[in-house]
Amino acid sequence: MSAEKGSVIYVLKGINTMLKPGGVVRIAVPDFKALSLVYIEKNYPLYPRLLERICGGQTYPEDLHRCVFDRNLLATCLHEAGFEEIKEWVPTDVLSGHDSSSDWIEDISVSLNLVATKKPT
Repeated sequence: MSAEKGSVIYVLKGINTMLKPGGVVRIAVPDFKALSLVYIEKNYPLYPRLLERICGGQTYPEDLHRCVFDRNLLATCLHEAGFEEIKEWVPTDVLSGHDSSSDWIEDISVSLNLVATKKPT
């Protein structure tokens, strides 16, 4: 995978440099696999809710998703950026409010939530 400026690996490596060894990063992104299941198995319409989660709302320039993730891809990116102990995290265990990390459509969680630890030096 590429670590070119602006790439996922580049950004994650930047986050890694801000953490002390053993520091953690929590990431919540739309789960492409879950969204695909909702679309195919639940026959959920693509527009507007699924498309906004896949592509971003596109209501302002930064509201655009440039990549889609499933667990394997995001875990691979985190590993390539120098993280280990990659596992899922549950929003209600960490947050007191509601945000996109606890996003559900019907009975399927459509947010991919991973926590990873910076490798010791």
